[in-house]
Amino acid sequence: MIIGCGIDELPSGLQFCTSLQCLEIWDCTNLKSIPESLHTCVSLQKFVIEGCPDLRYLPGVPSVIQHLMIIGCDIDELPSGLQFCTSLQCLEIWDCTNLKSIPESLHTYVSLQKFVIEGCPDLRYLPGVPSVIQHLMIIGCGIDELPSGLQFCSSPQCLEIWDCTNLKSIPESLHTCVSLQKFVIEGCPDLRYLPGVPSVIQHLEIIGCGIDELPSGLQFCTSLQCLEIRDCTNLKSIPESLHTCVSLQKFVIEGCHDLRYLPGVPSVIQHLEIMGCGIDELPSWLQFCTSLQCLEIRDCTNLKSIPESLHTCVSLQKFVIEGCHDLRYLPGVPLVIQHFEIIGCGIDELPSGLQFCTSLQCLEIQDCTNLKSIPESLHTYVSLQKFVIEGCPNLRYLLGVLR
Repeated sequence: MIIGCGIDELPSGLQFCTSLQCLEIWDCTNLKSIPESLHTCVSLQKFVIEGCPDLRYLPGVPSVIQHLMIIGCDIDELPSGLQFCTSLQCLEIWDCTNLKSIPESLHTYVSLQKFVIEGCPDLRYLPGVPSVIQHLMIIGCGIDELPSGLQFCSSPQCLEIWDCTNLKSIPESLHTCVSLQKFVIEGCPDLRYLPGVPSVIQHLEIIGCGIDELPSGLQFCTSLQCLEIRDCTNLKSIPESLHTCVSLQKFVIEGCHDLRYLPGVPSVIQHLEIMGCGIDELPSWLQFCTSLQCLEIRDCTNLKSIPESLHTCVSLQKFVIEGCHDLRYLPGVPLVIQHFEIIGCGIDELPSGLQFCTSLQCLEIQDCTNLKSIPESLHTYVSLQKFVIEGCPNLRYLLGVLR
């Protein structure tokens, strides 16, 4: 491992290091070349080269290589002969801003399980990937379409696409990736449509895309555990069938200002976050969500009410309500509540029955300018460890003391 040194070339005689298994070179900013003899290091399994901005060319690597990482170098092409590296399992390329192409032979890398390409804005095209790929991550590249042949990749478990601002479409064949468990698509504002996802999907994130509806067929995704949708400003609706996602434990919806209505959520939901949406009421059926442990509602400026049935969420431990200025009243909360935050709401009193919440450990009230009183029973909150009250100018007096 050679890190942060002023060398402009590697030590001589590397070709005679027949036992060398790992070679890592980091932040050697003067380094301009790697010996052509690198491929003769017959035991080299891991090669990492990072932060060598004057390095314009990489020679061939040994055919036994398993892990190859190239970060922050000035290369415009990958090392030749990678198709003969039949043991290559992981290939990561980061911040090689001059890189313009990936070899067409990429699909022949018969052992490649993980391929990450990030920060290569001049890379306009990606060839097909190997059918054995398990983890594919494409971040900050100039591509306008995904690699071909994804439908033949029966092993991919994770597909992540971030900040590919030219990307306009996802193949309709995406749903045929029968092993895909995690799909993240973020920062693709020109992407207006998403096809159906595989029914085995467990984790789906859609962030900062131009879609106006969710992928079809989500109700058939019986393994879906986490669904996060953020900053999709064109999104106007969520399928009524959402409540049929029978494994959904976490649902986050944020920054979808045109979204006026949320359908019922599955009764198995454990974590629900609604932030910066145009809804004026919460999803129905909350009273049936007996597993709900965390409910966070932030910056829903149209929200005017919380269901009276909130106290029937018998597992709710954390409830945060913030930035809902038109919310004038809060109903009673479940007796098992542990963490309760009320910030920037229009309430003039706290929910009734807090004295019966014997597990309440944290109570925070901030910027509730209409709040005029705190219950006399404050001193009876037997488990309360943290109490914060801030920015409530109409609160003239605190009744009761904590013991």
